Amino acid sequence: MLGALAGAAPLFVQGLLAGFMVTDVSVINEWIPRSEALMLLTFSSFFHIFTIPAFAALSDRIGRKKVMVGGAIFSAIAVRPMFAMFNTGDPLWIGAAFMLGNPIIQASMYGPIGAFLSEKFGTNARYTGASLSFQLSSIIGAGVAPLVAARLTSAEVGTTNPAVYVTVIFPVPGAAVRSLVPFVSRWRCCRGPRRRRARPRRSRRPSPTARPASCPARGG
Repeated sequence: MLGALAGAAPLFVQGLLAGFMVTDVSVINEWIPRSEALMLLTFSSFFHIFTIPAFAALSDRIGRKKVMVGGAIFSAIAVRPMFAMFNTGDPLWIGAAFMLGNPIIQASMYGPIGAFLSEKFGTNARYTGASLSFQLSSIIGAGVAPLVAARLTSAEVGTTNPAVYVTVIFPVPGAAVRSLVPFVSRWRCCRGPRRRRARPRRSRRPSPTARPASCPARGG
């Protein structure tokens, strides 16, 4: 469950931008056409090609924990400016908001998440554990993002409530990352080294052409 919480916030931002903010800026407020909003989202998603491997490589150098906790702190601070850019209604600032949210806020934690989850499980359960954690992150993160944002948005306050909500949830994965690393370390220490089971030795059957030592040699 801690692994699922570690990836919930960046996936929430992904679902928020793709599932709600495109509709908010194009259909609800009619600041820009829907086709232009989708183009801005696609353009910002293109930079994931560079930023996700960059954050993953950074985690190889300084550690997964530092990158993910630092990404959670930075994202909690940067979410409010991102929503402020959206609320200007200007196409240039809306594009900048997509650029801040997609390839920077989301990628800062999304880049190391694959290796981070894989390293938390032993080889006998690594694929199952990492896959289950990631799918749960998608459900509680990206899956509910449009519903939560639509419920919190109102004509009186605009997107202020969703901005506060996203700001509050980003410390949750940071705390989960800090809690998961010591917990897994203690669990592995308690287990101790794995012992291999001794395989029973199979008795070799005599070859059909083999001659018993007591039989005299022919022609001698």
